[in-house]
Amino acid sequence: MSGIQKFDPAGLFNGAPLMSQVVRANGMVYTAGQVGVDGNGYIPIEYEDQIPLALECLRKCLQIAGAKIEDIVHLRYYIVDYDPTLKSQPHYNHLVKWLSGHRPCTTLAPVPALAKPEYKFEIEAVAVASSLPAQVQDLKKSVDVVVVGAGLSGLEAARNVQAAGLSVLVLEARDRVGGKTWSKNTDGRSKVDVGAAWINDSNQSRMWGMAQKYGLETVVQNTVGDCILYEENTARRFSNGDTPPFPDGGKEEVAAIRDLLDKLSLELDIESPANGDAVRVAQYDSETVEEFVVREGFGKAAQAAVAIWCRVMFGLEASDLSALYYLWYVRSAGGLLVTRGEKKHGGQYLRMRNGTQSFSKHLAAELKSGAVRLSTPVKKITQTGSGVLVEADNGLEIQCKRAIISVPSPSYKWIAFEPPLPEEKQLLSERVNFGHTLKVILVYPTSWWREYGLCGFAQSSAGPISVCRDTSVDPDGQYSLTCFVSAEPGKRWIKLSKEARKTSVVEQIAKMFGPACAVKSTDPSTLEAVTEIAKNPAEIFYHDWSADEWSQGCPCPALPPRPNGILDLAPALKSSVSALHFAGTETSNIWRGYMEGAVRSGERAADEVVNAIRAKVAAKI
Repeated sequence: MSGIQKFDPAGLFNGAPLMSQVVRANGMVYTAGQVGVDGNGYIPIEYEDQIPLALECLRKCLQIAGAKIEDIVHLRYYIVDYDPTLKSQPHYNHLVKWLSGHRPCTTLAPVPALAKPEYKFEIEAVAVASSLPAQVQDLKKSVDVVVVGAGLSGLEAARNVQAAGLSVLVLEARDRVGGKTWSKNTDGRSKVDVGAAWINDSNQSRMWGMAQKYGLETVVQNTVGDCILYEENTARRFSNGDTPPFPDGGKEEVAAIRDLLDKLSLELDIESPANGDAVRVAQYDSETVEEFVVREGFGKAAQAAVAIWCRVMFGLEASDLSALYYLWYVRSAGGLLVTRGEKKHGGQYLRMRNGTQSFSKHLAAELKSGAVRLSTPVKKITQTGSGVLVEADNGLEIQCKRAIISVPSPSYKWIAFEPPLPEEKQLLSERVNFGHTLKVILVYPTSWWREYGLCGFAQSSAGPISVCRDTSVDPDGQYSLTCFVSAEPGKRWIKLSKEARKTSVVEQIAKMFGPACAVKSTDPSTLEAVTEIAKNPAEIFYHDWSADEWSQGCPCPALPPRPNGILDLAPALKSSVSALHFAGTETSNIWRGYMEGAVRSGERAADEVVNAIRAKVAAKI
């Protein structure tokens, strides 16, 4: 019995004194049944959504005991209310992808119920132990710099640190690089981005430079054709680039609020929102965007338009967001018109043919072998007299001279800092609102909307979709509409059953596009035909970033009004704390919230670290 080793991976249920999650004995690894629950205890409603979570838990069990997926000799999985008559079984593709060509023995066991009524899927494994358990591997290391997070900001920081001749180790909680850039494969045709997707080639020099450096092919955002405004159960076509035709004089009102917000944003100081008219900026930071619009005398149409902008840009309602933060945010991109633009110079001008996650993959490939540790969540960061000690959930301890924290500020509170972060950093982590944004991507056999002179852009405050855009990749035969399901409508939508989610989205697409197509057609059957096509996409993709334990939301943290608004906490966004430095798109003064901002923040943090280390070395000479 003394040869038996028991393990309970961090983040998984600890069953002591009754059971262990994984046991290693005589060169074999045996796991307990793993279910679909994340580190926060969240259990998805749908059986299919539980499968990847259960597989990730199983991977952690294998890893901690010294086994890999390719070491598995037998898998047994249990499915509640299994229907053998289905031609396409939801678990099949998940398992094929997870096994990645490995073919162990498997047993499927249909069951009426599992340990909890919420559980729909459970999986266990027997594997050969191919390496030493994580606990007895070399878990103490020393490098010049540790970077927490392998998104764009963290990887760019690491690349710059390495280029300066320093050693660096990147610790990433996920089992992939990319952070909130995540490109998924469609059915053999192309990739779709469930996270960040757009760049441009004029005022986003870092992203465009990387695209050229790595030879990444871009796709120009389609703006050929009319757009759609769907309000009050009516679809209205309007020319791309024109103001949406809100009824009852609303078009002029929307143009006026747009121009006012653009003008005010450009009057702000890019370095700090506190620089300038003190009375005015204090007013803006003491009211929400919604309150600002009302106070300025704008009516229903302007309020509806601004609500849509806030939902799409932040995943928040206009009532959740400081007016000053909104203005400062769009100022970082060059104003509201540039931020929301889809043409040259606009924030939504170019997409990547092979997905934006390719940027992170190329950055990671530039680092030395072993410089990126995946599935390694950081649990504690201690500043010592000699530097920084970073401790991971898996027992890894790294001593370094400096550390760069590139995770979003809401995640600071999940790391134990010793000594604690300054009060303003803690307030920032507690006060920021992380938006609720899902991109629901509907993939169709053809770009049918173009046949009726539409560019694919539609907007609505009716919900659940606030905005949709054409995200097709024509050379690959991939035709899609990406729908932003955000803020309160998004929160309601994700609580629906999987089938109800699909129904609500495709029905709204049909309501928006059907009449808009029919009005330009002489064929009386157009409305019915388009409705049928719209309701039957070939594939649907989305990812709930708010339920993602390592994101907790999307796209970028934002602040509500004072007290403790952006005037109070702006300096805390990027200020270093002794040997700790902070990166992430929210900390950038240029293109905050975008990939460009993330990369620039990584550059800044790396410069801070390199200069600090060199200054210390010079002082000793």
